[in-house]
Amino acid sequence: MVTGVVATLIFTIFFALYATELNTAFLGELSEAWASEYNNFEAIVFFTVAIMGFVTTLVLTLSFMQLFKLSNNPKKPGLN
Repeated sequence: MVTGVVATLIFTIFFALYATELNTAFLGELSEAWASEYNNFEAIVFFTVAIMGFVTTLVLTLSFMQLFKLSNNPKKPGLN
């Protein structure tokens, strides 16, 4: 789970740098298509990206825990 949180933080920082420094028209185009009435649109987008990453980390962690969980069910005799 720590790996997912670190990856989310790295991606969110990269996304923030990309959207504000490398492709400055990206957030403008996104706000025209989505919501131009918010005063702090950049913060909303970065917060949404971070929340999506954290939730994905949580869901994948819980899914893999179930996948790799050892079974407590007794084995039936005669079956391998």
